[in-house]
Amino acid sequence: MLRAASRLLRELPSSITREELEADGPIRPPIAWASTVRTRARTARQSVFVTRPPERRFDTSLARLLKLSLTQCAQLSELVELRGSGSIGATIDERSQWASHLLGHVKLEDVRLARCVPASAARLAARHSASAVPAFSALYADAVENLAPAVMREVISEWLLAPSEVDRLFEL
Repeated sequence: MLRAASRLLRELPSSITREELEADGPIRPPIAWASTVRTRARTARQSVFVTRPPERRFDTSLARLLKLSLTQCAQLSELVELRGSGSIGATIDERSQWASHLLGHVKLEDVRLARCVPASAARLAARHSASAVPAFSALYADAVENLAPAVMREVISEWLLAPSEVDRLFEL
C-alpha cells in the first residue's frame, strides 16, 4: 500500500476552482470584465479589476482516501504496542514512520481527513494502479475498527503467525 501511495502522490489529480477577486494593485489574470465594469460603476474606483485566477486544489475524494489510508497506517504502531518487539514490531514501526513521512507531503496539506470515502475514490485509485490503497483502508476498518472475527483470523494467520491448522492457530 505504501509503494502505491508514493506513486499515487506523484500523479494525484487536482481540481481547479476559480473565485472572483477584487484587486487594485497587481492582478492575476484572467480579468472578469463584466464584473469589473459593474464593480467600477458601483464603487466609483476606476483602478479596480475583478479577476478569476485558477487555483489548484488537491482536496478530492481520491486524495481523502489516500490521506485516510496513510493516517490509518501511521497509527498502527501505537495501536499494536509492539515497539521494539522483534521483527514484527520493527516492521510495523518502519511502515508507520513511512506513512507519517508520506502524510507530510505538500499535496496532502489542505486535504480533509474523511472517515467515509465514496466508492468513486476506490475506482479512481484502481485506475491509477493504486488499488492497494482502498484495499488497505477496507482491511483496516474490518480488522481494527470493527474487529471482525473472520478478518482478525485472516490477519493473524496469514500475516503474523502463518500456521496452517486452525487448532494450532487458536492454541498460539
